[in-house]
Amino acid sequence: MRGITKITILAVVCSMAIILGYLVLAPEIFPKSQFDSSFRKAIESKRGDILDTQKITQFEWDRLDIYTPYMNYKDENGTKIDVDEGHCHLVFSNKGIVIETLKLGRSHGDFAGLYREGGYNKSSARFRVSPLSKGRRIKLEWAEREGPTSAKTGPKKQPGRSGL
Repeated sequence: MRGITKITILAVVCSMAIILGYLVLAPEIFPKSQFDSSFRKAIESKRGDILDTQKITQFEWDRLDIYTPYMNYKDENGTKIDVDEGHCHLVFSNKGIVIETLKLGRSHGDFAGLYREGGYNKSSARFRVSPLSKGRRIKLEWAEREGPTSAKTGPKKQPGRSGL
């Protein structure tokens, strides 16, 4: 009888560990939406090439804000959102209204360092995807359009640790 109790307790503990592990890891492994899935696939398919966000979005937007690790911002409801070190938040808006928010794990696309005051418009939201991963992350860099650009159009330094 004691052996059965120990086995039952061990089975319950293992089951709980598996369920807890799934709940913690599943959001990073499995996309949360069709847009999340297609965005991840687009990044992966563009290794060594340019990711043009205008071409991979299926909705109307005029501004992309990228919030990088350790920043915070207010969402459309005024709630403060903190970006943890493992993610970047991509916020697409149209005429000041948030259309889509993507919380992207940096292993799927590392936009760190790409915060830009004023965001990116459709024509400037182009990023070079590294051909090789550094560690576990797919690094992206801003891909300026050919020709002269002004200092006002380039990415800006992050304002401390806050996007507010």
